[in-house]
Amino acid sequence: MPAAYSLSVAGDESVLVVPLRSNAYTLLAGAPVAAMRRRLKFASLFFDKLFLEAGVFRMDAGPSGYFDVWEPARDGTRWQTAAQRRAAQTSSFGLAVGREIVPGTPPPTMYTVLASERSRSWVATLDPFGDELPAGCDWVEWVRSPRQLSSELDHTVRDWTWATSITPRWSAPYPSVFSVVR
Repeated sequence: MPAAYSLSVAGDESVLVVPLRSNAYTLLAGAPVAAMRRRLKFASLFFDKLFLEAGVFRMDAGPSGYFDVWEPARDGTRWQTAAQRRAAQTSSFGLAVGREIVPGTPPPTMYTVLASERSRSWVATLDPFGDELPAGCDWVEWVRSPRQLSSELDHTVRDWTWATSITPRWSAPYPSVFSVVR
């Protein structure tokens, strides 16, 4: 079975949720993806529904830190190859932040908060399996759509912006407006 968990749902239906994060190491082009494909087929025999996490999970880790991000899949998204993973692990990565002066424009000054050599660099996706499913497939559902995620983030941003605007104690450490950079 893929790294997954069962989900209790109303009625008799059994559901298996397959997240990207716990399967990132396995989602590598070639034999690892073929093994995942076999496990998903096996799981489809024992569960009424498979919930596969849509999108792409990117993770970089090294001796000085760790960073991961989820992003929507684009047309033509494929699995990371062993050569791509090996090449990525020979470089460094970093994360920088900056304060927006004008909302919606890039910060004029960025500050590095993480810089590290890479010891791991994974780019995981289940989306290419969608091209292999038969038309009318009703036992696989893609979860975490980009539209849902964006609206959740926008809602959180509005909540935090409102909360910091009415609470002086909160706005002191966070003097700028919260925003989502896409």
